[in-house]
Amino acid sequence: MEKADPRYPETGWYLPEGRIEMDSVLSLFPSDSIQTVCLHYVRPVDKGVEGKKISFKGKYICSEGIDSLSVTIRQLSFSEEEKIQTIQLSLKPEWNRFDIQTGVMADVSGFHFYIRGHGEGEIRLSDLEAYIDKKPFEKTIHKRYKAHTKSKYEKGTDIHFGTLAPQIIENIEVTGKVWGFLKYYHPAVTKGEYDWDAELFEVLPQIARAENKTKRNQMISKWIDKYGKIKQTANYPITDSTQYSRIINLNWLNNDNFFSPELTGKLNRIRFARRDEEFNYYLIPYRSQWTRDWDHEKATRIFNGKMKDSGFLPCSGSGTL
Repeated sequence: MEKADPRYPETGWYLPEGRIEMDSVLSLFPSDSIQTVCLHYVRPVDKGVEGKKISFKGKYICSEGIDSLSVTIRQLSFSEEEKIQTIQLSLKPEWNRFDIQTGVMADVSGFHFYIRGHGEGEIRLSDLEAYIDKKPFEKTIHKRYKAHTKSKYEKGTDIHFGTLAPQIIENIEVTGKVWGFLKYYHPAVTKGEYDWDAELFEVLPQIARAENKTKRNQMISKWIDKYGKIKQTANYPITDSTQYSRIINLNWLNNDNFFSPELTGKLNRIRFARRDEEFNYYLIPYRSQWTRDWDHEKATRIFNGKMKDSGFLPCSGSGTL
């Protein structure tokens, strides 16, 4: 099980009261008549969990004085609903096994695993495991995305242009618009396959210095090709505009002052590319206050009082952009 509470780093489990002693088993020694062990609380990211069934199993033994013992799986959802499954456990004075299973909520945002005991006595736990379908719990919910790897640009980009001529300014503007568009529309980017800030800094110096629109379009087109061809497209009709607080205007994709017909066609194909309807690495669904800290945007270093490039600030010319 993954570590979840710094007070008990060996287990990754949270004990509200009492204490845990580590050997080959976990021991709970109650300090009053009702005790709860909260085992491994996790908040999955983005679209919940891929799987149909969650199971929690293990072994336990309890001493005389324990009047009742139960195990619970509690699920929370992004819509702030919850699902609770509880079973009562046998109090035989020998090692027993338990195995509790329940269906995974469609929009699950977190899990609690509880073992609750009532009475004055000792509860010993061993071989505790959780699975989603038949995959280990921690490997199922914590997918590692390439986009979240450390970047060589985290401490600065070292991009400088000197005097910002009109052509350079236009090139930066167009590149920035395309970069922002690809971030939310290109399937390879929305899957979290690329550190999108770093991808910008890799190409910005060259594209910004393009001599004219033709050269700039060629460079942007080559840059887009790096992320693969769009093999499938789909329609995304807006059937009821009242359901949206704002509708994005992408008419600028067809601006011939910026783009050649070839590049415009390529951008529009990306606009209608078939994407995962449930997951976009950079689009975080609405969440209540307790989940707002889950975000895939990398933090920007704060100015230290000097007007210079500081972390993920794009570049500097006569001043800092």
